[in-house]
Amino acid sequence: MQFVTASLAWLEARLLPWVSVPDDVRPGYRAAKALKNAVPLPDDLRRRLTRLARRILVDPVRQEAIRRAKYAEWIGRFDTLTDADRAAIAAAVQALPGSPLISIAMPVSDPPPAELERAISAVRAQIYPHWELCIAADAAADPPVRAVLAAASAADQRIRVAFDAQGGQTPAAPNIALRMARGDYVALVDQGDELAGHALFCIAREVARHPEARLIYSDEDRLDGEGRRFDPFFKPDFSLDLMLARAYLGRLTVFAGGAIAAVGGLRDGFDGAAAYDLALRVVERLDPRQIRHIPRILVHARDPAPGADGAERRAVEDFLARTHPGARVEPADVAGCRRIVHPLPDDPPLVSLLIPTRDGGRTLARCVASIVARTDGVPYEIVILDNGSARPRTLRLLAEWEQSGRARVLRLPGPFNFSALNNEGVRAARGEIVVLLNDDTEVITPGWLRELASHAVRPEVGAVGARLLYPNGDLQHVGVVLGLGARSIAGHAYVGAPRDEAGTAGQARLARDVSAVTGACLALRKALYLEAGGLDEKDLPVDFNDIDLCLRLRRAGRSVVYTPYAELYHHESRTRGRPTTAEKLARLEREASVMRARWGALLQADPFYNPNLTLEFADAGLAWPPRLDPPWRG
Repeated sequence: MQFVTASLAWLEARLLPWVSVPDDVRPGYRAAKALKNAVPLPDDLRRRLTRLARRILVDPVRQEAIRRAKYAEWIGRFDTLTDADRAAIAAAVQALPGSPLISIAMPVSDPPPAELERAISAVRAQIYPHWELCIAADAAADPPVRAVLAAASAADQRIRVAFDAQGGQTPAAPNIALRMARGDYVALVDQGDELAGHALFCIAREVARHPEARLIYSDEDRLDGEGRRFDPFFKPDFSLDLMLARAYLGRLTVFAGGAIAAVGGLRDGFDGAAAYDLALRVVERLDPRQIRHIPRILVHARDPAPGADGAERRAVEDFLARTHPGARVEPADVAGCRRIVHPLPDDPPLVSLLIPTRDGGRTLARCVASIVARTDGVPYEIVILDNGSARPRTLRLLAEWEQSGRARVLRLPGPFNFSALNNEGVRAARGEIVVLLNDDTEVITPGWLRELASHAVRPEVGAVGARLLYPNGDLQHVGVVLGLGARSIAGHAYVGAPRDEAGTAGQARLARDVSAVTGACLALRKALYLEAGGLDEKDLPVDFNDIDLCLRLRRAGRSVVYTPYAELYHHESRTRGRPTTAEKLARLEREASVMRARWGALLQADPFYNPNLTLEFADAGLAWPPRLDPPWRG
């Protein structure tokens, strides 16, 4: 093996120096890349070989080291307070219209004394001075832990310590800490977690700017054994679907004091997930506008105690029993996460599948055959929106389906106008739910339509989108990100990534709120479609009409949900083609201009895509620089 490795290294050094290579690969990567580029291959096969080569030749240890090094550089450039920053924050504190007292409730069981001391020091180092630290410790705490607590309370009168005779692992200790809190806002912080120096200032500023806020959460990262930061989690704004799938609000969640009292504090029976259960019960009583996300890393977390999955599931089941009767919890294929299966009515609504086509032929036949073969449990009708087909094969298929009753055909000749075709289809649809479906899609999962319909019937949901794959299995759609793409209007996150790509914190494989989903497979209630005015057939006849519809639904107070549990292949733009002619490119630019004029700054501020993440690439990597200014500078 050493001989092979040495030989590959020699070959790369002598013969292939012109081939670019990542830093995280084993010997042999350059040779494999040069061979792949030298041999003409079909695109699908080329992507498969590339994915295989990376799995074999990329060194995961080196890859993680590079990831950490890049994040350390990003921290140094964009997330390290200078003396000037600290002075600016101190001045901004004085300029705040109010000075809310922020209580930090910290239950302590038996942490390493050094970690506890660093966590307390991080609180004492807060630039915002109006805080109190309420520590409830296990009465049986080791002497070194007691010594740290005694020294801290003696050094700063804002630190108070109480001891819990029942043992710090039960909800008694956190509740004791909560009862000690006298603040206007209360944060539950784990022992050992360290707050960023500007954390409490950012919270106080958020309260000043949004006095209606009753729950505030922030981004976070983790600390390794040497105290170095890694694994940043840049979160979306509030998404109930994502919150049910994972406890993503995280390690610095701040509650208005009255919100905690209103739900009775922490409850027994949720060890390891008591704070998550508390957050769910508080969220249940709030309007989403009262839940605020600060897109900054304000806490550096130690690893959580293991074994909370069962308690988290019980908390979610309890929440669903109160708010979504009939919904059930199943495991997701992301560790520690959940899938929520929503019910359909006992008499499920009819779903109209609207499929625009023009001479789709074999592509259309494959789409319809996959629907028939893999749809169960939901009544549906297929409505073909025929935009002037002329080829004998397509005409024969349409006639056969009409005669057999497999599909209805609406004949809508004229120039291609995706919006007008679907608007006509919706008006003619007999179903309570309509699904806009491209003729170049192919159903994969048998429960796809039930999954889409079960979300579409939820009163709070406007539109639902599916997980779409390229024919080779790579990701094509797991939700739309505003501002992503060549024209900075909207693009697909993780497009081209391997099928098993989980995305940041598993978001590619979890149901969640998004700003928009693609019209290649989009479900919603017919009444909502008509209420919103349908797709814009005048100004957006071909492109961005699906994005525009989703944004109008969200503006009307409805959510847009992506679900990975309805999965289809998308043979993208097979029948329509891509905009390559001057006329098509000009039309695309006109429609992009309409979107910019209509939606403006929102296109650069997707609430479900963190401003610390890049819009240059679809991989949700770090933004250099972030798209937000430090709050003490503005």
